Amino acid sequence: MERNLLYKDYNIFTKTPHIFLNLNTTITKNLNVDKTTTLNDLIVNNYSQLKGQLIADNIYTNKNLIVFKQSTFHDSIVANHKFKMNYTEDSSNTTSGSFQLLGGAAIKKNVFIGGNTTISKNLNVYGNLTVHGSKVNIISEKTLISDPLIVFGTNQSKSTIDNHHGGFIVAHKNKFSGLLRKPASSQFYLYRDINQKSDNEPDLTNLSHLADLHIYNLNSTQITNTTSFITDLNVANSLVTNTHTTLHNNLNVHANDPVFHKNINIYGNSIINQNTIIKKNLNVSETATINNTIVNDLTINNSFTAKNSESTFQNVTIKGNNTIHANLNVLQNINVTDAVFTKDITVSGNLVVSGNHALIITNHLDINDPIITIANTKNDTRDRGLLIAKKNTNYTGLIRKDTDENFYLLDNVPDPYSTSLPTTSKSTLILKNINTSSNSIINGTTFIANNDNTNKNDVIANFPNNTSTENIQFYKSTQFNKQLTVHSNINLTGNLSVSDKFILLDTNSLVSKGRSDFYGTTNLYGPTHISGMVDFKQSILSLDNINIRSYINSENTIQTKNQHISSILQVPIGPTNSFNKPGSIYFNTSSNLYEAFNNSQWLPMGGINPYTDTTVPHNLNVSKNINCTDKITSNINLIKHNLIIPKHNAETTLLSHTLGSIYYNTTEKMYEGFSDEGWQPLGGFSKNKEAIIHKNLNVLENINCNDRITSNINVVNDTLIIPKHNGSHPQLNNIQGSIYFNTTEKMYEGYLNETDGWEPLGGFSKNKDATIHKNLLVMKNLNISQNINCNNTITSNTNIINNLLQIPISKSINNTNINALYIYNTNTAPNNLMIGSSKIAYDNNITQLSVSTDLFQFYNVQKNSPIFGNRVTGLNDPTMNTFSKYYTIKEYTFFEQTNITHIEFYISHSIHNTGAAEQSFKITIKKNNTDTSVLNKEYTNITIGSVVTNQSLDTTLTFNPNDKLSIQLTLNNTANEYNGHEIFARLYGHTQISPQINNLKLTSNNDHNNTPPALEVTGGATFGGSVKAGGSVLTFTGSHLAKIISPLNYEPFYTNNNNYNYTFKPGLIVSVSNSTNIDINNSQFNTVLSNKLNDSTVFGIISKHTNSNNYVINSLGEGAIWVSNITGEIQNGDYISSSTILGYGCKQQTSTLHNYTVAKCCSVINWNSISTYITSNNNRYKIAFVACTYHCG
Repeated sequence: MERNLLYKDYNIFTKTPHIFLNLNTTITKNLNVDKTTTLNDLIVNNYSQLKGQLIADNIYTNKNLIVFKQSTFHDSIVANHKFKMNYTEDSSNTTSGSFQLLGGAAIKKNVFIGGNTTISKNLNVYGNLTVHGSKVNIISEKTLISDPLIVFGTNQSKSTIDNHHGGFIVAHKNKFSGLLRKPASSQFYLYRDINQKSDNEPDLTNLSHLADLHIYNLNSTQITNTTSFITDLNVANSLVTNTHTTLHNNLNVHANDPVFHKNINIYGNSIINQNTIIKKNLNVSETATINNTIVNDLTINNSFTAKNSESTFQNVTIKGNNTIHANLNVLQNINVTDAVFTKDITVSGNLVVSGNHALIITNHLDINDPIITIANTKNDTRDRGLLIAKKNTNYTGLIRKDTDENFYLLDNVPDPYSTSLPTTSKSTLILKNINTSSNSIINGTTFIANNDNTNKNDVIANFPNNTSTENIQFYKSTQFNKQLTVHSNINLTGNLSVSDKFILLDTNSLVSKGRSDFYGTTNLYGPTHISGMVDFKQSILSLDNINIRSYINSENTIQTKNQHISSILQVPIGPTNSFNKPGSIYFNTSSNLYEAFNNSQWLPMGGINPYTDTTVPHNLNVSKNINCTDKITSNINLIKHNLIIPKHNAETTLLSHTLGSIYYNTTEKMYEGFSDEGWQPLGGFSKNKEAIIHKNLNVLENINCNDRITSNINVVNDTLIIPKHNGSHPQLNNIQGSIYFNTTEKMYEGYLNETDGWEPLGGFSKNKDATIHKNLLVMKNLNISQNINCNNTITSNTNIINNLLQIPISKSINNTNINALYIYNTNTAPNNLMIGSSKIAYDNNITQLSVSTDLFQFYNVQKNSPIFGNRVTGLNDPTMNTFSKYYTIKEYTFFEQTNITHIEFYISHSIHNTGAAEQSFKITIKKNNTDTSVLNKEYTNITIGSVVTNQSLDTTLTFNPNDKLSIQLTLNNTANEYNGHEIFARLYGHTQISPQINNLKLTSNNDHNNTPPALEVTGGATFGGSVKAGGSVLTFTGSHLAKIISPLNYEPFYTNNNNYNYTFKPGLIVSVSNSTNIDINNSQFNTVLSNKLNDSTVFGIISKHTNSNNYVINSLGEGAIWVSNITGEIQNGDYISSSTILGYGCKQQTSTLHNYTVAKCCSVINWNSISTYITSNNNRYKIAFVACTYHCG
């Protein structure tokens, strides 16, 4: 301590004072500090005087802190209690006053100012502005108010006393003018020349001069004109009245299209120079001249002249003369008792002729109506229709009789005005086709080849009426492309030749009195009685049941589903049989065995052939002993009790060196088996032979070994103790792969080679340099306190540089290494930062970016009144003094494809909504200046005064580049909603990222079941080159693109109907019709739905429709397929082939993969629970949609 003491003026100080062990130090006298002193805590109980700077992290005072001079604070001042200033200097500018701020001030609570407030710049009020004084004096050149509604007198409206004028007054020179409401009145008056009082305010005690009002349009619900109130009414532009109008003086209208919705009474002269629409009566007591007028009801007691072609009247009653010099356009009814029109008549409404006769004499009558209704009088009992006059006095035409409501094509009608026309004479109708939707009754008809009905050689068929022969005669060959159903006998005098199937229903009979020849397959359903000899040649007779009372002599095959032999069935006998058909049987007289032929050979029936080898494809259950003098070969032997195997000594010669053989070695006293390495012990180690363990050796206890243990992999579950020596121990062998613990270096080392010697394991030596010849992969953080010297690349997922990252700086790019990161130090470089164009390492997901539109402002929202939002594009107009004046743009334009999914709102407070009730409204989104809405959604109970986010649109709206969006808001019209709110809305969603990358290398080792996998693609992918997979290809389905040229079958078994857009059903089998393009990689094919059994041209199964007639066809991998039980019930593991049912698969009859094999069933099917049937050739079959693997690609 003596060296640290300083003596001065009889005082002792330490040169660098330190108080240790947190001991408090009390100084009873003054403490003078000449230089900087560091104190953790300074507690002063009395007066303290600081003459220099006080630098401290925190200053705590239990009492007042009194500072006599200026204090400078370089950081924030936080006061947890009141901040009170006793200085009372007033302020007249920015450099005077008790409290001066050179910067801005942010105040979250209310501010009360007791004196006047002067603001030399703009005053922006983001909330409401309330002034409680007696008046507001605004002294400016211009006052702009952006509010759509200005309300005066809300103070007075809350009181029952109404003793003040209300309105709007403008000063000019020493007078005032304005629109005023008188006290206790709801009428407004426009006054001028209002005098000025001494205080420069208007004198409203004497109002006597009414002012003129010059407007563009006058829209009024009622205009009242009396001689004591208004003189003449002059209108220079539009005039619209919605109630009765009475004018006692002149009405001069020079406006465009004046409209009167009620009565108009004019007692003076009136001039109307433009179009006039009068929806009610027009009463004119004196002269009326109307140039362009539309009148609903016009009553004229005297003469009336319309001099212009554009005058239009509705319900005109003229008691005097009527002269029309131009066109007469009638929009409603016109009732004419007797008139002649020499020009065109254009009727925009209905034309009703009430007379008994309407005569139109023209050269040509054009009627553009799509429907012409004749005799639209329901109670009229006359015949109706259309008659055309012939050259004589008679008529011909189409008439509907009132008595039976049938149509008749009549001829020679003598009297067209008769109420009932005769139907005895009929005309001829020549048509191209006749299509009827119901049954047609024809009383005899003859079909001929041309129009010459006198030439009998041209007659095709004759259908007689009831008065002639009852036979229908066909003079030509008749072809029926569909079924012919006959419910009675067919009597043939000639031959009956059927080229395809001839089906006779079970309710009818076929009686053949002569010879009957059947060629091809013949199916007889129901009882068939044959009394004579039946000779079937070169055909197969398929019968459900056949009862033979005598013998059947057949030189060919008899095929039946079931045969019931009541007495004796004699099969062929002989030493051989050359009829090699599957299912055939005979008795072999040479072997005295019954034999049957399978697909390839004759085999004994019901036993084992004693003359050849016997193969048992399934289990062989033997309840007694098996005595065998040779080998017994089987896949699986199940021995329920004892298995006795041979036992020999090691020198025996009876052992057969056959793989899989076992015996008990009486010399070694252990079981041995023969393998590629000779006889080896079973379940143990030989005492005389080396033991080779090809798999793991699990040892539960210690392994005591006096020599080396050599293995590929050693798994030690608990503790592995390796040798420990110092670095120069003589027992260390320099063998590659040797490791030990170096007690000198205190680290594990392993031997590399003669050059490198022993090197540290899992770390770096403290005494040797570490050289890394390949990549250094660090799975966790690598903390390095010194430099890293690397001659090649350092690759990592994340580098955290706490201080400085130094990268190369150059003025040019090193073209030899384009995979590097460069920063240019010159402004002339094309880019300041360049990333190598070959590889970019990025481990995060790059899928999409979140985006949002601009803010939309809905100002002064009113109930049930749709309003479009204005985009808030930035700061308000700098020339305006109000926050609400924005540059208003109602549309937002997208610059890239964007998906919008959500919306957020902010609703400001309103003076009408004092309780801050939640609001409900409808949002309508429109696209590209059209009236069509892409979204209409109700949003309910939206909170006031806070941002309400994450409101879903319940759909995804996709906008392409340059699409425009506008938002419309409609406040609900209920008691819970309030007018006057300002509502903000903003849409947000995401936009896709579509990067173009030259080479992409993913270094992740994540497999497909990891989250996320190394590569995950939500949509499809197109590869222009080859694709190589190092691992398994999972959920693989190999597909082709092909065109299906089969005509569509509109039944739901074959097609799907999407709004009458029919496409073939997925899961149906198609076959190749032909190839349309031959290419080494992408050949193209035309295909058809398969329709025959075991079709070798099968191509695949329909997966989905793409466009036109093009489909994706699955041919390899796994998927699903439609099948039926037409050839039997398919079970799990059965092969599937095509069938005669269009597009449906069936059970393949063999278990071998053929060129016609389509798939293999992978589902367990409960056919008893299936109730869906399909009909084919008048038979019903069950169908099912099953999982499978495809085998036809």
